[in-house]
Amino acid sequence: MRERRIAFSFGVTYDTTPEQLEQIPGILQRIIDAQEKARFDRGHFKGFGDSSLDFEVVYWMTVPDYGAYMDVQHAVNLAMMREFATLGAEFAFPTRTLVWGGSGTVPVSIEGGEKGGDGDGDGNSDRNGDGDGSGDRPDHASAPSAGPSDSNSGRSPAVTGVPLSPANLGR
Repeated sequence: MRERRIAFSFGVTYDTTPEQLEQIPGILQRIIDAQEKARFDRGHFKGFGDSSLDFEVVYWMTVPDYGAYMDVQHAVNLAMMREFATLGAEFAFPTRTLVWGGSGTVPVSIEGGEKGGDGDGDGNSDRNGDGDGSGDRPDHASAPSAGPSDSNSGRSPAVTGVPLSPANLGR
């Protein structure tokens, strides 16, 4: 192997303008062409993701050495962060919007342990630790929660065992 093909993807936020999107492939080409051991192949606005406007980039390493590839990718990533900040484009991360009763959007911060609500990894919000996921507290009962679109059921959506209401969203 004389060369190594490198492909990577990233996403920018949906508030990125078409004019900013048009500039991104040229920025990527300049960044990669500035790397001594790399050759730009292509960079494209690939599609519309769930939480991002997705790009795919391909370049070639002119040497097969993995360490050289990691050095170049490191430099490319840092240069992208700097250039995108100058452009005013932001990298995307997974987000969801909860529509509350059809009257607009309400920002919600979801916090919890790894893989689940109480941090023990079982995926349950088991506040009292007995393993049944109920929490055994009247204000955090284990009744099924309504989904965000199930606003006529009389129940509020729950996140990590805490019922959502306008009163407790400010926490």
